[in-house]
Amino acid sequence: MGWAARAASRGKAVLRHDEWIAEGDPMEAALDALARRLAGPQGPEPAAVDTRWAFDAVRRRESVVVGSELLLKGAPESVLPLCDTDTDLDEASGAVESMASRGLRVLAIDARRIDGTATGPQEWPARPEQLEAHLRLLGLVGLHHPPRPSVAAALRSARTAGIKVAMVTGDHQTTAAAIAREIGLLGPDRMVLEGQNLPGDDHVLGAMLDRDGVVVSRVSPEQKLRVARALQLRGHVLAMTGDGVNDGPALQEADIGVAMGASGTDVAREAADLVLLDDDFATIITAVEQGRATYANIRRFLTYHLTDNVAELTPS
Repeated sequence: MGWAARAASRGKAVLRHDEWIAEGDPMEAALDALARRLAGPQGPEPAAVDTRWAFDAVRRRESVVVGSELLLKGAPESVLPLCDTDTDLDEASGAVESMASRGLRVLAIDARRIDGTATGPQEWPARPEQLEAHLRLLGLVGLHHPPRPSVAAALRSARTAGIKVAMVTGDHQTTAAAIAREIGLLGPDRMVLEGQNLPGDDHVLGAMLDRDGVVVSRVSPEQKLRVARALQLRGHVLAMTGDGVNDGPALQEADIGVAMGASGTDVAREAADLVLLDDDFATIITAVEQGRATYANIRRFLTYHLTDNVAELTPS
């Protein structure tokens, strides 16, 4: 399974100055590290990829052709229905829910043998869906990105300051809810929505999301942009965070786009108004505190001088 996940990825773990670091997508670098551990120190390097169909928000999976095999990784709900009928989908779906309930991001790894060996991309169909069928489930991979210890305290500070916080993510609904509970985000009404179930009317959407602690999972870039516009229609000053290429439109639409400086893409940083050098949510709260302190000082300064000057202009 490890070699298949590694072949269907472009990110990798590289050794620099006696330290292993992620090059490219950190999730794919973790898969590369897993494959290396499973293969051992003498394990073979992955075979050359003949054709690659990149991940996109609609398919939610990525496929490659290596020799006479199609290798695929992606969101379980988009991959498991493509498996052969002899795959126990109920058992696999139960394992996905169990892993996601622990806050793990789950990927399904599949493969199938295809006829012939390609000598160039032109030999394979332009649309990967023609090959992505009758797959063999190799296994499930769970990845854990633990929240920073400072997030829970930062959320409490945000709520004390009158800031509403929502999670808008592409992760599985169960994974998103588990992480939201872990950091204390999920509100008392426990509203957890999926992108595909959002109402079509932006006014209705805004009214639904206009509360603290909402979680919206499995959103596409277009849906994230709709969320931003719907909340702005309600009169909110909106700050939106993001790190990927697909976050660019929402970051640009928001009143304050906040990009991750360490792990974010160039597109996200260019679209944002603010870049976090440490990728820490708590830094946003610190920036809000400093901004409010600056505003209060300016207001005091102007109030003092206006009242002082008015007194001097009043005739005795």
